[in-house]
Amino acid sequence: QTQGAAAETELARLEREYETLNQQLSAWAFSGGGARSRYVRAGQMAIGLSDRAERYTAADRIRACWRRQSPQRNAVDGSPIGFELDLSGQTLDSVPDLEADFSHVGSLKLNGMGLSVSPEGFLAHFRGVRWLDLSNNQLTAIPPALDDMHGLTRLFLQRNRIRLTPETTQILSRRTTLRAMNLAQNPLGMAPDFTQITDMRSLNLSSIDIETWPVGLGAQPLLDVIDLGNNRITTFPPSVIAPPAEQLEHAARLNSFTLIAGN
Repeated sequence: QTQGAAAETELARLEREYETLNQQLSAWAFSGGGARSRYVRAGQMAIGLSDRAERYTAADRIRACWRRQSPQRNAVDGSPIGFELDLSGQTLDSVPDLEADFSHVGSLKLNGMGLSVSPEGFLAHFRGVRWLDLSNNQLTAIPPALDDMHGLTRLFLQRNRIRLTPETTQILSRRTTLRAMNLAQNPLGMAPDFTQITDMRSLNLSSIDIETWPVGLGAQPLLDVIDLGNNRITTFPPSVIAPPAEQLEHAARLNSFTLIAGN
């Protein structure tokens, strides 16, 4: 009897959560801009029809994902990472602020959407993601929400307009679970410290406007691809070009898959 009452309570909670989600998505799909822009003037209706169609499509995908009706994704070893929400290629002027729980989502794809501002009110509800793709947008800064994504293993931010600051560089340096990261073709101006990211396998830092070899790269035991091409790196640390005898084998392996053309 106690279990039955608990199940009824949980069902009622989920119904309320879905009702709130549905209201938020419907308001956003109609007018865009999140909860602050719910009304559209009559003259704007025809102009925004195509944009609205994109938002309705995105809203349907978000609803399906909340209901766990979206695809599930597996890691390389076959273990499940969760469900995937894919809004890639949707030309949206915004994504909605949400209140619902999306902790079951393991892969979030927001690439190629033209986003210029980090959608923090959206990303904050996807803290459990393992794979995050925000590539091919117009972002100018690292999304602060990344700092709460403690299980992130893949991060794709290539082809944006991101510049790093000492503070946002730290956000990346704290992503110690990362295995693959692509920051290419951003005017970053600096690179994160990789000392604590010891499980990295693939790293693309090409065309990020750096002048120095990134800290911590030389000690990575599992990296098999490092792309540092098309930067302005002119000096390399002794651990790379003249390592001590006990590090010679590791340095030779590191150098064999490090791309530095265009420096």
